[in-house]
Amino acid sequence: LSKTVASLNDQVTTNKDAVDVIERALSNPANAGFAAETVLENTLKSFGLTAGIDFVLQQTFGSEDGSRLRPDAIVFLPADSVLVIDSKASKFLLELAQVEDEAAEAAIYEKLSSTMNQHLKSLASKNYRMAVQSDFRAAGKGDEVRQLISIMWLPNDAAVEKVLRADPEFQRKASENGIFVAGPTGLWTAVGVAGSKINIDRQAQNHEKIVEGVQALIESLAVV
Repeated sequence: LSKTVASLNDQVTTNKDAVDVIERALSNPANAGFAAETVLENTLKSFGLTAGIDFVLQQTFGSEDGSRLRPDAIVFLPADSVLVIDSKASKFLLELAQVEDEAAEAAIYEKLSSTMNQHLKSLASKNYRMAVQSDFRAAGKGDEVRQLISIMWLPNDAAVEKVLRADPEFQRKASENGIFVAGPTGLWTAVGVAGSKINIDRQAQNHEKIVEGVQALIESLAVV
């Protein structure tokens, strides 16, 4: 009994620590960014992607108007395409979990809608295509980014539902600006598809190198 109680106490402490981390992440943008970077790195690596070659994290870029751009992750895709992931959080998501009064809940939903639409407007105005050009070339991917896909990543799938409830037109407005709104499930699907395309492209490149190597070997043997 003593061991069982001690084990339960350890589990409660662990769960409390996890909840504290989530609460700090939702209530503090800096903590949210740090948590997003950790989750993103683990997710990208779990699909076989390599840092610095297939993706970069928290890279700061200078835009033409002098402002600074800092997406959470940039994933280099085949066919001169780039996937930009930008994490967004709102303290109002946390407040919705704590509110008990319907009138107060409606007011918080209105604030959530306003905040997330500001995030969307900000994300839509960022010219990531020009900003990521230098890193795209440095990674040996090509000379020009031909397609850029943006994902607004929310902390959990329930957050996506709350945002769409706060503003039913949010998804449509995001799509019009070439932005996809996703929680962890949507992000994992997108990264999984990206990883699959990258691996297929890598296999094709390796196949070409093998063919070239065999041809060189045959030519060398002919000379000998």
